[in-house]
Amino acid sequence: MNTVRVDTDPLLYRLGDATARLWGEINYERRQQFFQERLTPGEMKETGRKYYYKYRDLLKGNASQVIRKNDGDWRSFFKPLELKKQKRLPPHIRKILPPGNWKDRALRKRRLIVTIGSDRYYNLKVPPFGAGMVFICSVSFCIL
Repeated sequence: MNTVRVDTDPLLYRLGDATARLWGEINYERRQQFFQERLTPGEMKETGRKYYYKYRDLLKGNASQVIRKNDGDWRSFFKPLELKKQKRLPPHIRKILPPGNWKDRALRKRRLIVTIGSDRYYNLKVPPFGAGMVFICSVSFCIL
């Protein structure tokens, strides 16, 4: 994972903020469904579709990357729950928590994350590298 700090670039800041908002909204809804015992694979798909259409104009393909990442986090959460039901949970796992929000607890702010799939490439003009310099990002996730 490559990390790039671009606090001064308003376009990337807006993109990171929208990505964090999407993660927060979809995760909040899925947490509500889970605690009300309504979170099924069909509901997860429907929730993902709902937020994809809400954010696709703003985030383009990044919306599907964020939703796919959230789906994976929830699937990873269900695996230990299943092991716990079967009484096969490893002894070093004491607490199983659902996926949380992207927040910096110390600063009490959202962590701005721009998702860029490895099959997609962006040419980003990043000010810290100087005028006219172009940064090409081809990683799974960039943290701002």
